[in-house]
Amino acid sequence: MTKRIENLEITDIADEGRGLGRMDGRVIFVNHVVPGDIINADIKRKKNKFIEATVSEYLKYSDHRTSPLCKHFGVCGGCKRQNMQYEQQLFFKTKQVRDALVRIAGIENPEMEEILPSAEVYHYRNRLDFAFSEKEWLTSDKLQNKEYQIQPALGFHITGRFDKVLNIDECLLMQEPVNRIRNFVKSFALKEGYTFFNRISQHGDLRNMLVRNTTSGQWRVVIMFADADEEKRSRMLNAIKEEFPEITSLYYFINQKRTIHFLICNQFCGVVQKL
Repeated sequence: MTKRIENLEITDIADEGRGLGRMDGRVIFVNHVVPGDIINADIKRKKNKFIEATVSEYLKYSDHRTSPLCKHFGVCGGCKRQNMQYEQQLFFKTKQVRDALVRIAGIENPEMEEILPSAEVYHYRNRLDFAFSEKEWLTSDKLQNKEYQIQPALGFHITGRFDKVLNIDECLLMQEPVNRIRNFVKSFALKEGYTFFNRISQHGDLRNMLVRNTTSGQWRVVIMFADADEEKRSRMLNAIKEEFPEITSLYYFINQKRTIHFLICNQFCGVVQKL
């Protein structure tokens, strides 16, 4: 029988996007909460000094909460604090660093400068790595839909699972055309019969994709293949080149091993790379 913690107030943040509360001298870590939330929680793991729990019921929502813009928030794991006001993120992250200096480093009253806030809360990254998977990770709404047919995936790994990939429709971490590139590659691959990587058997035409940009507006796309032959590789990259003339450089790697081993095909890159 699951043990429950009632009327737990979340008072701080911890690493990996978790919130933190305290009960009977123990620290309690809970996912998907914000300081100021009051919850009932189910205990999942108990240690001498801490407890890991999940929310069973929200009794009161924090004033620091905000509605996340990303449709994948809470499942993807790429963004941990979108449900928390940005100003409060800065406050609690500063507190987290100060607490570490005092508690771990033994520095009393450490002098700290304020965190410089980002000019952009969204679309600020310059690189994203996506994974192909033969079968997508099913969200709860898809699991409940008995008529839903499992699709291949191009997206992000589920936190802590190397073999589970969530299909991503829109990511707010990077500027466009990153979403259009990813969605085009997936659509083209499905239409043309490419196989997506199976991370158990280690086979499939398409394995990973990297997209990177610079402050000067240059874009790089890298496709990692596993089993695709030369004709398939050429067809994929030429389709990307034709659809997105703004891409500055386009490469592919071949990785047929469990360890990362890649080759850059200079002959093909000479065709698709704009210098």
